[in-house]
Amino acid sequence: MDISSLNGYHSTVTLRLTQMRSQFTDLQRQLGTEQKSETYGGLGGKRGLDVALRSRLTEVQSWQNTIDHVGLRLDIAGQTLERVTDIALEVADAADPNSFDVLPNGLTTGQNIAHASLAELVGLLNTDVGGRYLFGGRKVDDDPVAKVDPLLKGDGTRAGFNQVVEERRQADLGPTVAAGNLGRLDVSSAGTTVTVAEDGAHPFGFKLEGVNSTLSNVTVTGPAGSPATMDVDFAGQPATGETIRVFFTLPDGSDTDIELTVGDGVEEGTFALGATPADTAANFEAALTDTLATTAATTLRSASAMAAADNFFNTTSGTEPQRVDGPPFDTATALVDGGATTIEWYQGDNTADDPRAGVTARVDDSLSVSYGMRANEEGLVNVIKSVAVYATQTFTAGDDIDEERHAALAERVYDELADQSGSNTLRSLVVEVATMTYTVDRAEQRQVAMAGTLTEAVEGIEGVNLEEVAAKLLGLQTLLQANYTTMARMADMSLTNYI
Repeated sequence: MDISSLNGYHSTVTLRLTQMRSQFTDLQRQLGTEQKSETYGGLGGKRGLDVALRSRLTEVQSWQNTIDHVGLRLDIAGQTLERVTDIALEVADAADPNSFDVLPNGLTTGQNIAHASLAELVGLLNTDVGGRYLFGGRKVDDDPVAKVDPLLKGDGTRAGFNQVVEERRQADLGPTVAAGNLGRLDVSSAGTTVTVAEDGAHPFGFKLEGVNSTLSNVTVTGPAGSPATMDVDFAGQPATGETIRVFFTLPDGSDTDIELTVGDGVEEGTFALGATPADTAANFEAALTDTLATTAATTLRSASAMAAADNFFNTTSGTEPQRVDGPPFDTATALVDGGATTIEWYQGDNTADDPRAGVTARVDDSLSVSYGMRANEEGLVNVIKSVAVYATQTFTAGDDIDEERHAALAERVYDELADQSGSNTLRSLVVEVATMTYTVDRAEQRQVAMAGTLTEAVEGIEGVNLEEVAAKLLGLQTLLQANYTTMARMADMSLTNYI
């Protein structure tokens, strides 16, 4: 080999060694990173597909991040609503009309359970996840429900629930007369005729609805008119054992009735025959007045408390709490907006649209989940108002009237909390949240599967077979060693060695 050929060979081998060294370094990188190339350009004709797959994978991962946040909020909301449901049932069980064990604080054992449950309810409805309150609709940065003390007692300038209940009590029971408060009814007589009349056209007290009489020789007229009036005319004497039954609508929308029977006039619910029809009418008037006073102090007062709870807590779609237009309250004839003078128990978003629409999250290309919730939704309001009423009415031990009033209140609270039928109940809200959770879970399953498929496709383009790379690296290392040895020997050659 002549010198020029040797020099050419040397240059060729050097270039080859440089290329092999570069290839060796790249194989080492592949072995360490498990990636074919550091740039898309190194992927050849599949680089366009790889870019598209990675873009789609990033999109899917963003859905997964959203699903993680939404799923957590729905899980906590579901747990919260389950606890609210448990509280409703616990208080319903505690509201026993047959138990009147009044403690020194004026509450029964069941009421003390309700008082503790009210505080827990407020805490539950103020649940937040990562600083976002779940039951405030669009307003997610502050407690949606007022604290228990101002909610019940007011804040010094605005009235709380207790004051609203007291004002409504006065308005429903009406002025005190000789026999007591008669629930805004006037009872009077003229000769043989006894007249029962509502004292005005207003939403308070008893509302005459009907009468059913078996009294012979007695003419009953009405109820009729607005305000309603009813006349009972004793044209003659009825017979012992005959009855008259008067039906009323109460402030909370429920019904009640009173029944009077011709009897000895001593036993409760009876009136005695007099010497003349006019005397019998007077006896009937006295018995009716006493019975109305007792019913007003028990059944009507319990219904009044429930009506006040409706006035205070039913504030959906931007409506304000309702207050009795007074003072004076015992002769009031209307309710007025109390927003400026009354604690707003619910302080979250209170627009007229669907609560679910308040918070929406996209969890897929074509799927959004609306999961907004408000503490003033009907199902939740029914629970908190019933618990609040039962927790705040006080009683006196050994008082027969109070015992009867407690029984009437406990029955109302039980009916409100135990009955979860209908489309706007707590149970329906629990079902809605469960359905949303199921939807999000299914979306998550789809996104996980899609992410797995995309990741596998990207790895197929960008990734390497480590065993294959290792084999190539080992072969290249052997070849490099051989070439380096050859070059080393050539470097040691001299003219003396050549000769």
